[in-house]
Formats: sequence, structure tokens, C-alpha cells
Amino acid sequence: MNIIEKVQTYMSLLPEERQYDVLDFILFLTQRYGKNHDQISKLETRREILKKAFEQLSSSGTFADIDDPVAWQREIRQDRSLPGRET
Repeated sequence: MNIIEKVQTYMSLLPEERQYDVLDFILFLTQRYGKNHDQISKLETRREILKKAFEQLSSSGTFADIDDPVAWQREIRQDRSLPGRET
């Protein structure tokens, strides 16, 4: 199993919110330490990088268990209390 497969396997075990955190961290590391980080920042915007990442997630079947995307989106968008902001 190569490193990309390992990352995909472990990411699939995380809740979706944490998967976004992992993606954000990967983007940070790519911009900071990537072989061509200057070229990446000049040639690709954050939107393009995210689009590629979502295409990879889609092709790996990450969202295959979502039967009703509209219901899922409504559930995700529900207000939740933030840590340290209890009223």
C-alpha cells in the first residue's frame, strides 16, 4: 500500500469535518514545502486545488454512502454550539 492509499484509508475513518482539516493541512504543507510551491501558488488558485481534491475524494467513493444529498446538506448546515460559547 503506497502513501496515498494509506492517507485515503485513514481519511475515510474520520468524520467529514476532520477530513476538511486534513485537506487544509495538506494544502498548507504543499504551499510551504512543495517542490514547486512558488509555481503552485502562481499557477493554481486554492479553488483549483480544492477542485482536484474533491475529484479525488469523489473517485475514491468517499461520498458513496450519502443517499439524499439535499437532506445531508441540511443536516450539515444545522446550527451547532461552538466550544466555549455555551449560552
